[in-house]
Amino acid sequence: MMKNLPTIIIVLLVIGGGIWWYQSSSTEVVQITPGPVSGPTLELVARIKNIKMDTSIFTDQQFLSFVSQPPLDVSGLTKGRPNPFISLTKPASIVKR
Repeated sequence: MMKNLPTIIIVLLVIGGGIWWYQSSSTEVVQITPGPVSGPTLELVARIKNIKMDTSIFTDQQFLSFVSQPPLDVSGLTKGRPNPFISLTKPASIVKR
């Protein structure tokens, strides 16, 4: 028991120090005051609110006549090399496991 006494004291001091540090740092109150909302920011918000979008294009006959293309058929294409990281100058050696 006497051999472990210094270790127990150190552990208790570290725990006590951690509790003290946590309590002392968590009591700080930081006041954040919002800045004035005026000037260029307020003007930009007002300009954005006044934007009117013309959505009549979505009911236009030319827009409605668009069709999507069918997906490409890639079944006949040959696939790449078995190991794309092997140099092209060296002959590809096949490693079997």
